[in-house]
Amino acid sequence: RYIYNTKTGKGKLSELIRRFSYDTTLLRELALKMKQTKCLWLDKTSFYLGEKKDTVTFLSFKSVLIDKPFAENKYYILIFSSHKLDHPEIKARVRRGDLVQINDFVYFMIGSHFR
Repeated sequence: RYIYNTKTGKGKLSELIRRFSYDTTLLRELALKMKQTKCLWLDKTSFYLGEKKDTVTFLSFKSVLIDKPFAENKYYILIFSSHKLDHPEIKARVRRGDLVQINDFVYFMIGSHFR
């Protein structure tokens, strides 16, 4: 999560690597793949629908129109779920934009925040 935030995240990342004995080779490969694909953020998030806990994984990509100073910041987000996200509460939680279903378990949306 700290790939592009090296000023404030460098110490935190080193601390987490030591504390949890992460494989630095795999982390480096992941970081290079994220940079190659211009992926800003990789995370899992959990939320409750009723009393059932649900967890999804998502990737965020920034717009490639960064050379346009007055263009609105847009983030392109891929969401991976283990099941269809068709519960009415999910639409209410999406602040801006709509979830577009790519296939049974992958969704796409455009947002104003990268996470």
